[in-house]
Amino acid sequence: MDPQHRTEMIQHGNEGTLPQLVKRYERMHELYPQLPYFTARLGDLFRYMGAESLAVFYYRQAKDDLYELGDDDEVLDNLVLELGMQAYNQAVHDANTARLAGPYSEPWKPTALHEFPSGLPFPHGHEELLAKWTKSKNSDSVLSERYLRRTAIDSNQLESIFLLTKESSDDLTLSGLGDAIPVHCQPLSSITESPKIKQILKDMLDTYEVVFNIAENQKPISPDFVTQIHKGFMDTCRFIGETCYVTTGITRAETLKTVVIRGERDHPIQLCPYGDVTKELNYICNAMNINMPLKWKNPFAAASWIYLVLIRCHPFEDGNGRLTRMIASLPLIQHGYPPISISLSLQEECQRAIGRAYIGDHSALMGVLFKGMRQTLEQVEAL
Repeated sequence: MDPQHRTEMIQHGNEGTLPQLVKRYERMHELYPQLPYFTARLGDLFRYMGAESLAVFYYRQAKDDLYELGDDDEVLDNLVLELGMQAYNQAVHDANTARLAGPYSEPWKPTALHEFPSGLPFPHGHEELLAKWTKSKNSDSVLSERYLRRTAIDSNQLESIFLLTKESSDDLTLSGLGDAIPVHCQPLSSITESPKIKQILKDMLDTYEVVFNIAENQKPISPDFVTQIHKGFMDTCRFIGETCYVTTGITRAETLKTVVIRGERDHPIQLCPYGDVTKELNYICNAMNINMPLKWKNPFAAASWIYLVLIRCHPFEDGNGRLTRMIASLPLIQHGYPPISISLSLQEECQRAIGRAYIGDHSALMGVLFKGMRQTLEQVEAL
């Protein structure tokens, strides 16, 4: 271990807030993955913040690392056994509770049963959208930057991460995320701290850069890539207050989490069982890798299909909407269009359109994706 890092951890290893501690030990874990201490310490922190499934993941990894070193730890062994059993029992309880929530208006359907929407026409007006976006990128990068900032704001508001006033949303879109730009929230906003909101937006904008790089260079998509995208934009908002944590970096296959969402008229919708998440995510990535080199004959149809299957796979405990809008943007970006942008005003229309896509009619979802992109571009042009 580097002497400087050793001194830092001895003198300041346990100083700071819980988010600061987590990030410090994550950095040490990345630098020294062979040292079980940092892995186990992360398990302690996640357990304290209530993310017990994630704690088990790190405790088990630390236990395996100790075994590779020819050592063991009875306390660690007992923690893995005890918390692992608790997580399993909770998973069984959640799955049974979910079954009682039925009958489902839309039962879970494996990705392979969702046919790709071929033969659909491009949305009317797509050429104008493409021309405007191309011009904004080539001759007026300020406009494209504003589009991405507004997209990041709306994507977070769509999932109630925070709720800004219209004036504040316009100010951040127009002027950027500098310290001098004030942030004003609506009364029901769950997050109100200006620095945290700006950092959440910066995390998303940094992640969009990765998405653009993948699309423009036609790099293969993998579950690991999807996980890294999720970790990127969740880096700040995974900390809810000081002592609560939203799991990032591992899927529901590891956390054993069953999720049921409410659809139109509050009817329950069944999502992918946690035991099938890995298989389904692999299938989605393979399908994208097959189609991406072919340049997606209709990128709006491709985006609609990806949107449907990824949101219903729901690979993570939280952040799946933001993730889906990013990943489903790949075929659009590859064809020169802007990424998907959905505002709060289109939320209900988008939910209804997903329901139509579930039964095989993707025209409505293609339409709302195009409508959201055009609406956002018009809004930032008018500022």
